[in-house]
Amino acid sequence: MFLSVFRRHASRTLRICSSARSILSTYTTENNLRNLKTSQRTHTCGELRKRDVGKFVTLCGWLYSTRLSCAFLLIKDAYGITQVLVDKSFRKRVPPSDSVIKVEGNVRLRPEKDINPAMPTGFIEVQANNIEVLGPVLADIPFFMKDITPINEHLGLKYRYLHLRRPEFQRNLRFRSTFLLMLRKYLCEKEGFVDLETPCLFRRTPGGAKEFIVPSQIRGQFYSLPQSPQQFKQLLMVGGFDRYMQIARCFRDELARPDRQPEFTQLDIEASFVEKEDIYRIIESTLSYAWSALQEFQLEYSPLSIPFQRMSYDEAMHRFGTDKPDTRFELELWDIEGSAICPHMVCLTVPSLYVDELTESFTQRLRQEIKEKTGQEVSMLLRKELASKSMQLQDSLAHVNDDELVLFVEGNSTVKV
Repeated sequence: MFLSVFRRHASRTLRICSSARSILSTYTTENNLRNLKTSQRTHTCGELRKRDVGKFVTLCGWLYSTRLSCAFLLIKDAYGITQVLVDKSFRKRVPPSDSVIKVEGNVRLRPEKDINPAMPTGFIEVQANNIEVLGPVLADIPFFMKDITPINEHLGLKYRYLHLRRPEFQRNLRFRSTFLLMLRKYLCEKEGFVDLETPCLFRRTPGGAKEFIVPSQIRGQFYSLPQSPQQFKQLLMVGGFDRYMQIARCFRDELARPDRQPEFTQLDIEASFVEKEDIYRIIESTLSYAWSALQEFQLEYSPLSIPFQRMSYDEAMHRFGTDKPDTRFELELWDIEGSAICPHMVCLTVPSLYVDELTESFTQRLRQEIKEKTGQEVSMLLRKELASKSMQLQDSLAHVNDDELVLFVEGNSTVKV
């Protein structure tokens, strides 16, 4: 039994920053900023507050931006941004944007007119005593951290190391790390699971997707990358580990699609002496516990309610027309099978919110487009016209409002295999 947690890589962003204010948000709480002091820095760029006024500090990070001929600069790292006041004697040392620098200086309060409450560090600034360039930008780069416009996807993938500096990617990957940590913590500490690694080099297991082949130094011999740890975890059950879990890497030689990747990560679990209800409870409790990680990253979410909603295959097909329904979808199907017009008919009601005024010219154009693309004729009737066709069908539409559009689809619900 396994639960896919992150089928896709964390390339899809939660939100594109549209203003400097959103960029200035921090990705971690102050509690997470402990133990980050090193021999190279005394504080992070998102850590300094009024309580630090008068302290001599050392900051390391990227040069985010400059203004007033380098009189002020912003230094940024993964934890925030700090403003630095630069003396004239140091301004010639300021490198191009996105260079890595180290700033030494004293913390002081900003003048009242320069206070920026939108920044966690907006009440203070650092008066630089020394600026050291650790990693200068030696060539033109395709985009900068301060660019707030969306980056072309192909360009972002080509320069992934630059793209990852952006706040949305920093937050996504840090959230992923925290979420997986909480999954491990709950399963191991609350449910008694053992976190065990399984090999990535294995023998062929025909069936399912194609496998990646890894050559070896033994002539004629090779390894296969596992599609999942299925055989290993079953052996662990035989070996006496009645509760196993792993954040497992899986490899499948498939064409990339939105729901398919050559390699992906999944939360893989196996348990002995359980029924399906036990697995349901474990999964529900685990996700409910890990869901609280969203609070730390200030993401909008709805609390999970336990137990999760359950739906039979027949109900899913009748209401949504798919066995993987999105229950937020409001345009549900409803069955009027057995009507006098057609023994097998399904309806879809479109609320007036999504329907433009159905003028005669619009309906004629719609019918023509459907005929050109499908070769099928489309009939359009007002509800009052249905009375002459079928009183039973008229009764079935009693709950439909006059300003709603009803789509009828005819077919046989019985499929022979």
